Amino acid sequence: MRKTTTEDAGTKGARKPFSKGAEAELFPDSWYGRKALLKVRKRKEYRHPVLDLNLRGRRARREAKVLRVARAAGVKCPELFFEDEKNFSLTIEFLNGNLLSRVGKISQEHAREAGAQLAKLHSAGIAHGDYSASNLLATPNGICVIDFGLAEFTSNVEELAGDVLLFEKSLQTQSLGNAGELVAEFRKAYSRNFPRSKEVFSRVRMIAARARYRPKA
Repeated sequence: MRKTTTEDAGTKGARKPFSKGAEAELFPDSWYGRKALLKVRKRKEYRHPVLDLNLRGRRARREAKVLRVARAAGVKCPELFFEDEKNFSLTIEFLNGNLLSRVGKISQEHAREAGAQLAKLHSAGIAHGDYSASNLLATPNGICVIDFGLAEFTSNVEELAGDVLLFEKSLQTQSLGNAGELVAEFRKAYSRNFPRSKEVFSRVRMIAARARYRPKA
């Protein structure tokens, strides 16, 4: 058994990334015998070095806090094993499952679970920032939420509505003719678990209207 060390983040180049994103890379790892992922925020050469350090440090700390609060609120998401503030890395639980964007056909149960999980996030004062089928994992224990790199602590209805709108758009993009049914199930579950749902749905309509009538350049 071994645990991740701070040196691991500094020598990440010796290992092949599990996945790459705009802000961070994920590497296969372990934590006291448990499968894990090491998430390392990448240095941006175009940013001033001091600004880059501040941004990476602030975002890594925020993501770590979001994970802790989300799990305490009952959200199904990876467990945070270790936060390395020196190297701006997080060691998180590896979850077995398939991205909802790759399951082939999203079911009504998937949509309901996605609605319930988002409601728990919003009830905890968290907006995910990228709540799409690409950041939801279908696991044996149900739908789990992943990648909190853009998450914010907020109760702003615009931010909450953005999460709802993004997921509904991903349903419409991926679903095979039954997007309306899936959206309805998603909204029912969200409404049952979040008292401000009517306010959020009203703002979703406003955002959609703004996008629809935005003048063309």
